[in-house]
Amino acid sequence: LADLLTRFPAVVASTLGSKCDFFTKRLNVLIASENYVTRRQSLRLLARTLQTPANLKPFTAPYVSDVSNLVLCMEALRDSSKSIQGEAFHVVKIFIANPVKPPDISAVLTANQPKLLRLLKSMPAPPPPPPSSGAGVAVRADAPSEDADIDSDLAEVIDELESMSPPSAAS
Repeated sequence: LADLLTRFPAVVASTLGSKCDFFTKRLNVLIASENYVTRRQSLRLLARTLQTPANLKPFTAPYVSDVSNLVLCMEALRDSSKSIQGEAFHVVKIFIANPVKPPDISAVLTANQPKLLRLLKSMPAPPPPPPSSGAGVAVRADAPSEDADIDSDLAEVIDELESMSPPSAAS
């Protein structure tokens, strides 16, 4: 399924456009699974799908505009498995980095800002995100370290969260 969703981005984008809700519901069931492998691989697949440029309009934008998707992925950040936390980070960072967050997404992020910051600051660097397309991608020996990119992503997400208005006290 992962190869199918990443090797043919144009076909996948058009299919996701017409079946976005169908795909999201089934993927979220897998993410909520109690089975470690199912949960981890589903989060990894979601991160790859969200990060594929062709999927931006038909899938990524609707997915990161739904509060229930954010809540599900934030819950995965609290998993006892560091690997699942890392995979969930690669999804949650897309919600946080979204420059056009819907008001309800912003509200959930700001309401949970202290907990998210505490969790992210104590989190070891997550594993690198899976490549968004194709297999057999050659890595140059002089290419920058993926660890540096991950540390940078984590730092940027923390900065973005810190810059969001903190939840206000009841008026």
